[in-house]
Amino acid sequence: MLKKNLDGKLEKYLRSRDIISQDIGCDCYTNAPIGWQFDTDRMDPVFKETLEARIAELRKKHPGVDLRLRVVAPKN
Repeated sequence: MLKKNLDGKLEKYLRSRDIISQDIGCDCYTNAPIGWQFDTDRMDPVFKETLEARIAELRKKHPGVDLRLRVVAPKN
């Protein structure tokens, strides 16, 4: 399920940045970073490891894309 969600979102983001760049007539979004942020201080270590591994695989699959992952404690 994680693979399906991450891969699906990434493909949509990749298509979107090309469409947005074409619509506004500039390539300012063509190479924009794509990232996922999780606001939690209690992420299951196994889930986090799986998530990091999948992001690493996506980086290999899309070497020219700046993929980012942030896990941060929520602000109170």
